[in-house]
Amino acid sequence: MKFFQRKKSHDGETLDSMRILDDSTPFTIKEAFRTLYMNILYLPIEDKTKKIAITSAFPGEGKTYTSTNLAITISQNSDNRRVLLIDMDMRKSSISKILDKHVKDADCKAGLSEYLTGITDEPNIIQTNFRNLFVLFAGADCVNPAGLITSKKFENFLKDCESKYDYIIIDTPPVMLVSDAALLVGKVNGFLLSARQGRSTTRALSDAYNSLVNVGAQIFGVVFTDENIKTRKRYSNYNNYSDYSSYGNG
Repeated sequence: MKFFQRKKSHDGETLDSMRILDDSTPFTIKEAFRTLYMNILYLPIEDKTKKIAITSAFPGEGKTYTSTNLAITISQNSDNRRVLLIDMDMRKSSISKILDKHVKDADCKAGLSEYLTGITDEPNIIQTNFRNLFVLFAGADCVNPAGLITSKKFENFLKDCESKYDYIIIDTPPVMLVSDAALLVGKVNGFLLSARQGRSTTRALSDAYNSLVNVGAQIFGVVFTDENIKTRKRYSNYNNYSDYSSYGNG
């Protein structure tokens, strides 16, 4: 049996909960994420709180799958290390669909966009049923995410989170389509690029890398997903983007 049901890319009916690491996840998958966590653990970051942004060149390359399961892995494999997962994709969010069955607060509609626009007074950070893992969903889609990300309110929010969490993992929109991810340069310690076998191209990955490096980003590495393993089972990581035609330059 495959860990993920193979469906067409961008199929909105794909069961997002199947992407979450759990007791049924093959050892190979879990070990890959533990290895990724250990690599992050020994990064030369002096800050008490490690702030890592995850992005990709284009949609469907596993960034949300990587962000969510990396955050879960860190929270489950470190003693009393508090982890905050932020969905910063305020254009086409999906983490709320993936984690909707893993939160303790039933009212999780308000998220980052509502806080940054002043609709809510406090960020609606929710504790999940994974030990030490907290999440801030993206909230409602908004017309100017870039303006919110560059605001002083967002900067102060991240600084406040540093006093409460040991790791902050941020899922961002694809870097080759909008500028949102690049706007985190100077606000996070660095970036991980997600690439997917059979979908990502070396040209697109190189362009994404250069677009971030050219604005001063630190690239910690590339996470390669959906690889054929020895058992010849494939574990796909389709994201729930139908298309990005509605993405503006924001």
